[in-house]
Amino acid sequence: MSELSWYGVRCVFRHRELGVYEERLTLWRARSLDEAISRGELAAHEYCADLDSVEYADFAEAYGDGLGRSRTSG
Repeated sequence: MSELSWYGVRCVFRHRELGVYEERLTLWRARSLDEAISRGELAAHEYCADLDSVEYADFAEAYGDGLGRSRTSG
């Protein structure tokens, strides 16, 4: 099992009533880019559940692992 590293995950949201998009960045301790994205997407869905007229745009991008790599989902 690999060690935990810090990752930044950027998720995109659409505010339907305002007609604008929001980018939200979160930091995670995870073992891989995929694990970080999974955690970020779970938080994205929880964020939308608390807000009216905001939807997750199914776009997440993770940065980190000390190697300068990134991965996108969605």
